[in-house]
Amino acid sequence: MQSYETTILSCFDVGYRKFIEKGIIMPKLKTNKSAAKRFKITKTGKLKKRSAKRGHILGKMTRKAKRNLRKSSYV
Repeated sequence: MQSYETTILSCFDVGYRKFIEKGIIMPKLKTNKSAAKRFKITKTGKLKKRSAKRGHILGKMTRKAKRNLRKSSYV
């Protein structure tokens, strides 16, 4: 039985795919890009998002309402 270090080193020699198929290395998960563009994680771990109702038809809104929409909100 090989040690863990030699298994990792030989992983790059033989090919990454074979080691994934054997279950030695877990496959990487892709980030959901639609969520990544909409949310940011703060230092404390909260999800920060942009306020809704900012896309169009802003002429009917009062200045105060539009000003309050500039602030980001939390999920």
